[in-house]
Amino acid sequence: MTHKRTAMVLSKPLKPDVRVAKEARSLSRSGFEVQVFCWDRLALYSKFEHDNGFEIRRVHIPSSYQNFAKFIITAPLFWGWAVAQVIANNPSIVHCHDFDTMPVGLVAKFFGKRLVYDAHEYYPEMVRGTIPEAIRRLLAKIDLLFAQAADLVILPTRERRHLYPSADEVFLVLNSPSAADSPLCEVRNSEFTLFYAGGLSKENGIETIVSAVQQIRGVRLVLAGEGPLSDWLREVERRDSRITYLGSIGHRQVLEWIARSHAVPALYEPVNLNSRYTASNKIYEAMMMATPVITNEENTQSRIVCIHRCGLTVRYGDTDALVCAIQTLLTKTQLVEELGTNGRAAFMSYYNWELGEAGFVERYGRLLKDL
Repeated sequence: MTHKRTAMVLSKPLKPDVRVAKEARSLSRSGFEVQVFCWDRLALYSKFEHDNGFEIRRVHIPSSYQNFAKFIITAPLFWGWAVAQVIANNPSIVHCHDFDTMPVGLVAKFFGKRLVYDAHEYYPEMVRGTIPEAIRRLLAKIDLLFAQAADLVILPTRERRHLYPSADEVFLVLNSPSAADSPLCEVRNSEFTLFYAGGLSKENGIETIVSAVQQIRGVRLVLAGEGPLSDWLREVERRDSRITYLGSIGHRQVLEWIARSHAVPALYEPVNLNSRYTASNKIYEAMMMATPVITNEENTQSRIVCIHRCGLTVRYGDTDALVCAIQTLLTKTQLVEELGTNGRAAFMSYYNWELGEAGFVERYGRLLKDL
């Protein structure tokens, strides 16, 4: 008899990867035995944990999230540990989250396991600019081979489908949150507040957002997350009392801040396909919490914002346009509520996780056939 057992592999510590936890919880509720094997490079979390019916196992192999060379040196150690865990626990399905865990999946497939490639990001484009172009092109070719080897490829957005012509079958799993994760209704701050949570890098328009806020009176900016600009933001916070940097916070706190804020900026530098075809959690979470979004018109998710009229769009890097958008919301209180209400309605009708959960579980279960 085939066991309904799946092993997920993740090169991060599962704090705060909402997509992985969401999928694992849904599979666990449907009768799957789910184990998630994670790489905690900074040894910040416990090695063993249970979360809503699934098991988390972490390995503390020191490495870096920013230094690609150090990652390359240490990644084989993580892969070896994960392969050993997979073999020892004998799952029927190995579910690899992102490109950098697929070596584990290929070994597992050699041992007769079903292989799922869950491509959260388009990795060859995500690392563009940090590695030589020849290596980036090589990664793109390897990515196609990974997709061809997988029994199922999962993508977060339809727009990326053409990037995987070698895949036999592609299934769409949006980065939309669960409606059950929505905190109790929050009252917006009395002071007009912008809230950003995510990667703190130039590519995410952080400097543009800070510059725009500093040009407008009566606006507060709150940021959370980690990245290359963390130290710079700490210095900005010391000089400007209207800017608050929280560091890394939990997902529940992120949602509470979104609900209390007047807008969520979500900007993505459109220099590569990964940014252009972004599948941002932030936009869906802002919609869920009835908070308007300010995003750039070059990314494909701006279409959602325009169709449902749940925010404003600007050109990436255009500080003046961003200033104008913020001022529009600052001076038009009713517009903030109208855009927020539109977003919440669209989220409940089209984008919440519960709408696609049954289809995801059903398609996943079909992988067990003929084993």
